[in-house]
Amino acid sequence: MSDEFTSVFVDWLTIGQRSSEGLLPIVVGGVASKFDATGNCVFERAISSRFEGSFSTTVGVCCDSRVYGLSGNVGRFGRSDNLFNLGWNATLAKTKGIL
Repeated sequence: MSDEFTSVFVDWLTIGQRSSEGLLPIVVGGVASKFDATGNCVFERAISSRFEGSFSTTVGVCCDSRVYGLSGNVGRFGRSDNLFNLGWNATLAKTKGIL
């Protein structure tokens, strides 16, 4: 990756990817549904599971068996200092480790 990305300060990351290797485990914190007046479900969406690290830093992880994603302050998640974030490459590597 070019040098311009090594100095990037990543405070929050929302990232997702579709699995090309088959079905993954389902990870959800719940489901939000909307029903019409006759009781038919017209909208349904998975809600991310929240995982708490040090100093109440959280990340949300969600997987519907084919698409998985993460949203949160990955650079501070689970770190004892919790003061500084990571650059792009280190944030992406940590995100892959969490997922």
